Amino acid sequence: MSDGYQRVIRALRRIEDAPLGTKAPAFNGGAWLKVANGWRWNGHTSYPGDIFPRPMGGWTGDLIYPNDLPARPGDGA
Repeated sequence: MSDGYQRVIRALRRIEDAPLGTKAPAFNGGAWLKVANGWRWNGHTSYPGDIFPRPMGGWTGDLIYPNDLPARPGDGA
């Protein structure tokens, strides 16, 4: 079953250039979701947290791009 996201890939783009809807997973199992004004903690859940300028210290360094994002050479997909 697809949840609308591609597999996890290592962040090869600058985090600031990630498209809206990108997830940035954390070591503790949560994730930040790219929104118009930053990164929302657990923004993909029914109880989202605050918005931060970028993912915080628990970020794994991976990004999960939305499935509707066209594949680009060098993205590792």
